[in-house]
Amino acid sequence: MKEIKEGDKVRITGDKLGHGLEIETIAIILGFKGDDEYFIKVGNGTYRVSISNVQPLEHPEPQQESLKPRKSELFDMAEVINGVTENIERSLERKFDSVIDTINKRLSALEKEVEQVKTLQVKREKDGLDAITRFMELGNGTERAKAIEEVVGLLMEELDRIKKQEDSREKTKRWRSGIRGEYYFADHDFCVELGEDDRHVIDNGNYKSGNYFPTREQAEHHANRLKTIAEIRNRIEELNGGWEPEFKNGEMNYAFHKYQGRIRMEYSSMTQHLETWKYFDTAEIGEQLIKEFGDRLKVLFE
Repeated sequence: MKEIKEGDKVRITGDKLGHGLEIETIAIILGFKGDDEYFIKVGNGTYRVSISNVQPLEHPEPQQESLKPRKSELFDMAEVINGVTENIERSLERKFDSVIDTINKRLSALEKEVEQVKTLQVKREKDGLDAITRFMELGNGTERAKAIEEVVGLLMEELDRIKKQEDSREKTKRWRSGIRGEYYFADHDFCVELGEDDRHVIDNGNYKSGNYFPTREQAEHHANRLKTIAEIRNRIEELNGGWEPEFKNGEMNYAFHKYQGRIRMEYSSMTQHLETWKYFDTAEIGEQLIKEFGDRLKVLFE
């Protein structure tokens, strides 16, 4: 048998694969787990399978080994990219701080000028000459003060908008640990594991797919969600017995829909708007699924 290496395309064979994997699925080898398991990539997901379920392709696509980076080179590239990203973030933060500082200084200067104008309006000198008269000889002091107050108001509104936008950006930015930092993820059999982020392809895949968490509790919630979805999908496929939905010529299909927080079954000829496996052949199948899973069906719409 041809030796299987990291990066090779392989065929998944055997039975009891689980996790939605199908026999004869084509996958890519991401790495090795001991002497008896592989890490593989199928679509956007990463899985762990036994060596006995993996067969090399008879006619693999030609690879240019000289162009394939080594694992050590990938680590180096990840560190360089991470360093560049951190430098860019620091540069943007410095520029943002500089803009805020400039605006604050301008606001302070304008506010002082407004206060000076207001003071001139009430202050009188010993000789009885109204100080504001002298100020207005250089221009309309009252109009000037109003204009300055308006500018100050607009600048304060803009500063508040910028700060809110920055706060919103920080809140929506997804968490990721530093290089070689720890994180939790759900593996192929829905068990939570503690990983070390080396910016390896597996770590990047977990992060991009949303299987990347700072706490064990969050990872366990994600694992339970994935497990429930897999159970529902396997049961639908089992009850359908090979049936597949049709969307041509107004064909009617059964599916679940969420309405006002509740799950209900519908029979319609709408165009496909769900994944194919979420449709089922008869109303009896839908009733059986509701009986078996109940409110857990809501996970299909999270």
